[in-house]
Amino acid sequence: MLRTFVPASRAIAPARRAMVVRSFTGGSDAAPPAKKEAKPAKAAEKKTKVEKPKALRAPSAYNLFYKAIFPQVRAENPGKKVTELSSAVHKKWEAISPAEKAPFEAEAAELKKGVDAKKAEVLAAKKAAARPLSAYLLFANAKRAEVRAQNPDKTMTQVATLLGSIWKGMSEEQQKPYRDQAKEALDAWKAKQAPQQSA
Repeated sequence: MLRTFVPASRAIAPARRAMVVRSFTGGSDAAPPAKKEAKPAKAAEKKTKVEKPKALRAPSAYNLFYKAIFPQVRAENPGKKVTELSSAVHKKWEAISPAEKAPFEAEAAELKKGVDAKKAEVLAAKKAAARPLSAYLLFANAKRAEVRAQNPDKTMTQVATLLGSIWKGMSEEQQKPYRDQAKEALDAWKAKQAPQQSA
């Protein structure tokens, strides 16, 4: 009986051979595949909803008419879509006389006055809260028209560059009125801000 010669370098020890077989056949001695570590679930981040301020806008005469007549149009046209109802309201608005539109126009004008006054209050409050202008900006605002008149071919950016060059070339004595004005405005602004910050 012939025996197959196996080189020593290719011979596999019985114990090692059994381990290899079990690893391919799912034996109990095979090392289980490494499990990926589960990533910790991230807590759902709650997004804070920032409410935007409502735009200050007065309703038009047509808006007021629409609001007044829409329920009637909807009752007269059951089952119609909103777009169709809106179209019907628009047709009614175009059909009525100037005298019939007058009450809505008068109300819209009064509401616009109130909104304009509110806008002025908001703008004044913003200006009061805004940091005062620097000495250079006071100078630039005072001299911009003059520099533009002397350089009509220059763009706004070029005029700003010229103003910057003029400011840098001024002596401390020439800049002093603008610096004093800026300091006075800044001190007054800080005095107004102090009570609000301590409240």
